[in-house]
Amino acid sequence: MVGLFGATYFLARFVTGSAEPTVAAGPVLIAAAAAVEPTPVPFEQSADRVTLGSGRVPEEPGGALAPVDAMVRRLAALPDGEEKMQLAKEVGAIRDRAAVPVLLDWAVITQDRALLRSALDALGPLADAETIAEIQRRFTAAFRADDRYRLAKILRNITNPDAAPVLIALAESPDTPQPLHVAATEALATIGTPAAVSTLLGRLAVADPDDTGRLLTAISRIDQPSALPALRFAALGNKEASSEQARVAAVQALAHFADDDTRQALQQLTGDPVPAVRAMAAEILARSR
Repeated sequence: MVGLFGATYFLARFVTGSAEPTVAAGPVLIAAAAAVEPTPVPFEQSADRVTLGSGRVPEEPGGALAPVDAMVRRLAALPDGEEKMQLAKEVGAIRDRAAVPVLLDWAVITQDRALLRSALDALGPLADAETIAEIQRRFTAAFRADDRYRLAKILRNITNPDAAPVLIALAESPDTPQPLHVAATEALATIGTPAAVSTLLGRLAVADPDDTGRLLTAISRIDQPSALPALRFAALGNKEASSEQARVAAVQALAHFADDDTRQALQQLTGDPVPAVRAMAAEILARSR
């Protein structure tokens, strides 16, 4: 009887034990699922999120780049605290263009938020045409959506005015991938050269309805003194800002400036024929009293 019970038990396990292979195959199924990336959130809807990063530590460079890389590695290894904060400031203050490749490598892969912020702070004023070309190359070659997101984030944080012509070309080219297009226009709003303002106003005139709100917000946050004459002309109405919404966005941007000429322009706009322009100018003047 014992033998019969045992045989019956093992037979039942054999027939109904399909769950065991499923459990054994679990890691395979999980690995396969992990290999399929979820649909990425559009860059323009998530441009301020901090992604996980691949965590794949780059190879140590030799020569002149070794000290910079060592500094960044030390920052990545430090626990949160005063020492890490101080070193993060030092990394963010790097202004040696030779350090760009190292900073770019770490900005794409790091899982450390302090290091990511510092790398972005350093790359912002350092990035030039060559840097942008490298970002484009890496974006095209990137397999992971997260890596592409990080590269677009680096582009978005560029603050170097010398990079404006290349950013304008990216913003105006129909062949630019959408994340890089969005990032380029956001960077132009930060840089705020006269040509950047003209480009943003031009993009607004031909933008899809889904992109209009983002461009209006970008124009309204321009605060560089070099942009002021172009913003005044746009607020008053010119061929580049002939629409009501473009003029209102330009008026909103004038709130960042407190000089007498801007105040006089706002005062003039309180009598503008367009009600939305009048209202926005009056609101800004009221806030500045």
